[in-house]
Amino acid sequence: MYLSFKQQKKKLLSLLGAGILLCQISQGETHQEWVNRAMLLQSEIGQNAPLNAQFQIGTHNSGISRYYVSDQEDGISKCGGSAAGTMACEDPNQVINLTDQLNQGARHIEFDLVQLFPDYPFRDKGHAMYECHFHIKSGTSGAEAQALLNKVVCRSGALKDGNGEHYTQKMAQEINQWLNEHPHSLVYVYLDIGQLGVVRKSSQATSDMNNFINMLTASLSGKVLSKDDLNNIGFHINHDGATSLPVSKLTANDVIGKLKRQVIIIAKYNALHGPSGGADERLNNPYIFSQVTDQNEVGIAGNVLSLPQDPGVSNFNDWQKKSEFNCQDLQSHLYPSDGAHNGLWGINGDATKASGGGSDVITMDNIKELSQCPINYFAMDKLAQNDPRVEAAIWSWAANYPQAVVDGVSNFAQIKVQNDNAAVNQMVNNHDVSEAGVLCRSNDLVKPQWRILNGLTIDSSASAQVISDQAKHLCQASGMLFGTPINPQQMHDVLNVTKSQNQGTVILLNYQYDASQQRWITQ
Repeated sequence: MYLSFKQQKKKLLSLLGAGILLCQISQGETHQEWVNRAMLLQSEIGQNAPLNAQFQIGTHNSGISRYYVSDQEDGISKCGGSAAGTMACEDPNQVINLTDQLNQGARHIEFDLVQLFPDYPFRDKGHAMYECHFHIKSGTSGAEAQALLNKVVCRSGALKDGNGEHYTQKMAQEINQWLNEHPHSLVYVYLDIGQLGVVRKSSQATSDMNNFINMLTASLSGKVLSKDDLNNIGFHINHDGATSLPVSKLTANDVIGKLKRQVIIIAKYNALHGPSGGADERLNNPYIFSQVTDQNEVGIAGNVLSLPQDPGVSNFNDWQKKSEFNCQDLQSHLYPSDGAHNGLWGINGDATKASGGGSDVITMDNIKELSQCPINYFAMDKLAQNDPRVEAAIWSWAANYPQAVVDGVSNFAQIKVQNDNAAVNQMVNNHDVSEAGVLCRSNDLVKPQWRILNGLTIDSSASAQVISDQAKHLCQASGMLFGTPINPQQMHDVLNVTKSQNQGTVILLNYQYDASQQRWITQ
C-alpha cells in the first residue's frame, strides 16, 4: 500500500529529524565536510546492484558555469573580459567547477552540446561540437544563430584558451584528475545534443562526433567504458547499432572492479533539434551508449528506450498540484514508456531565467519526496557550495556518521530504533553493541522484501567475519539474505519494517568497514 506524498513527506521529515537529534559532532570535521564524506560513501553503497537500482545526484549543463567563463586571475571569479555581460555570466546553469560538483556528490555530469553542420561558415575548422547554455532551435538562420551562440557563450573543442587547450577538454581532464583521487567512483558523462544546419546524417557529421568523443576519451585516460569491454564480460550487445547499455544487469562493480573503468558516456539527440534519441548513426561510436531495451535476454532486441529519460521537475510539480498520487502514478506520468524501469530515470532541473525563470528548479522538498520512488538521479542547476539540497539527498548515514573506526572492533552499519511509532535513526556505527536484530532481504536486489530477525548475540572479541557469518546464517534459516538498503526507496521500506521493533533495538546491516581496503563495503 502506498502513502500519499504529503503523508510520506511528513513521515520522512520526522525520521530524518530523529537522526539529526541523535548525532554527535565528529572532532575536527565541519558539517560540510561530513556532507561530502557521506555523499561519497553513499554513492558506493549499491555497487553490487544493477545500475538502474542506484541513486545519485548530478548537475544539469555542468560545464556552463560562471567559474569557467570568468577571468580567474588569482582564483577570483570576475566574470570579465569577453565573457562580461553574457548569459553564461549573468544567467549560468552552474556557479562552481566540476571538481566541487563531484566533491558534493554529483555523479551525472551533463554537457549540453550544439553540433554545427558543415554549411555553417563560422564553424571553427576541424571542430563542430559547441558546449552551450541551452539548445538552439533547428532552422535558425546563420546570422541569428551566430548572435545566439555569442550571447550564450558557447564553448567547446572549437574554442581554445590562452594555453591552446580546448574548453571541454580541460573539463574532461578535471574529471579525470578527480577520478584518479577517487578510484572507487563511477561517473556518467551525458551528452545532450542539438544541431544547427541542414539536417542530414553525413559522414562529416559522424566524423565530427567521433573527433569529439576521441578528445573526451583521451582526456579521460583509459577510464571510459566501451562496447568491447561489455562483450569481454559476456554482454553481447549486438543490435540497434550496438548502442544499448544493459543497466538492468550491469553493476558498478562490473565497470570499476572487473573492467577498471570509471566513466560511462551516454548520449541522445534532442528531439527539438534534429533526430530524437535512439539508433542515430552519429552515435554509433565504440564509447557512446544511447539507449536500452526492455528485455532480459541478452542480445534480443525489445522496445527501444532512450537513455536516459529525464523529464523536467516542473512536470512533477504540475502533476502534484492536481492530485494526490503515489509512486506508481508517478511512473505512469513521467516515464510512460518504461513502466518496468528498465532504463535510467532522471529528474532534470533548470533554474535559468532563459529557460523560464526558475519553473524547473529542483528543491529540497522535491528530493525528499521523489527519492521515495525509484528515481536514479537528480540533475540540479546552480549547485552551490554548502547547497542544502545535497544534504537533503543523504538517505543513509546519520549526521556526522560513521564515527571514526576503532582498531580491533567490528564496525557494522546499524539502524537504532528510537521510537516504535515515528522516529528511526539513519545509519550509525556504535561500537558497544552486545545484542542486535539482523536486517534480512529477499533475493531481489532491485525490489527486495525486508524482514528483521532478532536474537543475534555479539561477542566483543569476535571478528567481523564471525559476526557476518552469524547474521547470514540467521537470515538463511528463514530463506533470506543478510542485507542493507542501497537507495532511498529501499531505506524508506526498511524504516516501515522497523516500526514493529521495540524502542532502542539495534538492527545490524550488511554494510561494514573493511580494514584491508580501508573503505565501507556491502557484500
